[in-house]
Amino acid sequence: MLCLPADPQWDEIEEGFYESYRAYIYGSEIDLPTSDNFFPNNVYQQDMPCAVCRTPRSTAVMIPARTSCYGDWTLEYHGYLMAGKDNRSGSYNHICMDSSPEFLEGGDSSNNQNILYLVEAQCGSLKCPPYHEGRELACVVCSK
Repeated sequence: MLCLPADPQWDEIEEGFYESYRAYIYGSEIDLPTSDNFFPNNVYQQDMPCAVCRTPRSTAVMIPARTSCYGDWTLEYHGYLMAGKDNRSGSYNHICMDSSPEFLEGGDSSNNQNILYLVEAQCGSLKCPPYHEGRELACVVCSK
């Protein structure tokens, strides 16, 4: 995932659509029609803005499968682990979606590009227990 600015600047360009030998970048959309259990509002087909965690502390880390920080780390926010799926366009990096997400104004259409989904544990290489097959993973962003 990349945090793209709202005011891009351009260098050398070659206009064209779906040019050969090009990679693509998409905005991010959430497809989660039954989100009431996870988020306080409807997140279905919402486009997401960039978010930066700014803190006076010098280190920030996202910790998956946690609802609290370790030791003397400071909780910046908590939420749910989300990622793309291998059958969709876009990146498959995991992000920690704030449990009270914000969205882009007018970004509620279904463009189906870089769609984010809740991440569930899958037993095998991931040991169960302590993990549980099919459970959605929480996450925290902590700083120190």
